[in-house]
Formats: sequence, structure tokens, C-alpha cells
Amino acid sequence: MSGYIFPIAIWALIIVRGADASLQEFNELSTKLTTVYVSEVHLKDGKYAIVFKVDNQTAVKWCDMKYQLVGKYDGKVSYVITAAEYPLWIQPNSEGNITIYIDSKPLISQWELAIKDLSAKIL
Repeated sequence: MSGYIFPIAIWALIIVRGADASLQEFNELSTKLTTVYVSEVHLKDGKYAIVFKVDNQTAVKWCDMKYQLVGKYDGKVSYVITAAEYPLWIQPNSEGNITIYIDSKPLISQWELAIKDLSAKIL
């Protein structure tokens, strides 16, 4: 059993160091990732779909986006959702769209999407 402890410890160290490198890379490059509100639509089932464009002006392929959707009314924050979009991939030097679904339409005059974290995939 003790023969397994060393390999497990090595793998744990590699995973932790990889996560730290990804976070450091995201922090350094996050100013080159921008989001722009595109539209929102009322769906037949009563839900709302809010679409944002994500612009990646880095040489990194990003995935596993963690974000915060912020709704403002009269200049004040009145609605916040924090979530993750794991299947989303943002290719280097390109843009893509993300659709966020909410159950009902709160009284909001402005939507903002803040990217809180991403993972870098080097293939």
C-alpha cells in the first residue's frame, strides 16, 4: 500500500501546480478577454435567453468558463447569477457566443457578463 503513496503525491502536486499556472495565466491575460451584450429573447416556455459575445484576443484556447451575470436597474446592481459553462471553448484570436438562460425576466435595464475564471488547454 505504501508503494502507492509516492505516485499519488506526485500526481497531486502536478495537478495543483497546473491549476496554479492556469489561474496565473488567466489573471495575466484576462484584459484581452472581453464580453459584449448581444441580445435577449423571451422563450415560449417563459424563460429568457441572454446572449453575449466573448472576444478572445489571446493566443490561448480557453475552456471551462466561470462567469457572473450582473443585471442593473437605474445604475444599481439588482440581479446576480454566478455559474459555469464547461462545454464552451473559445479559440485563440477569435470570438464566440454564450447564451445564458434565466427563469424569469427581472426588471433590468443593463446586463453585464464578467468572466471570473477559465482553463487553458494546450493541445
